[in-house]
Amino acid sequence: MNFYGLLAADHKLIVADQASEEREMTKKRVVTRVEGVVQGVYFRDYAQKEARELELSGWVRNRPDGTVEAVLEGETEKVEQMIAWLHTGSPQAEVKTVQVTEEQPLGDKTAFAIRYN
Repeated sequence: MNFYGLLAADHKLIVADQASEEREMTKKRVVTRVEGVVQGVYFRDYAQKEARELELSGWVRNRPDGTVEAVLEGETEKVEQMIAWLHTGSPQAEVKTVQVTEEQPLGDKTAFAIRYN
């Protein structure tokens, strides 16, 4: 490889690094609270399936007050899609409200899970 080939190779590395940084900048993490008829209607199972299809990290759990809490992390567009899904939920759910609180992304890459605590 000649000098110009090395320059071209270096340029591709720089472009790849910039693209990687841009993807990291488009990450989003939110904590959500879903109110309504959302327990006992397979809400968590459907949420897990949807989140995994969207390649999101995080978890979902029932709360003692009858709400469902979910933490979502991933690409901004996919997190927004999941938030939209939460407004409808599982087929038997009757969602009243969805509260969303944005947090700093942690870089979580674990599979989306159902929590039982």
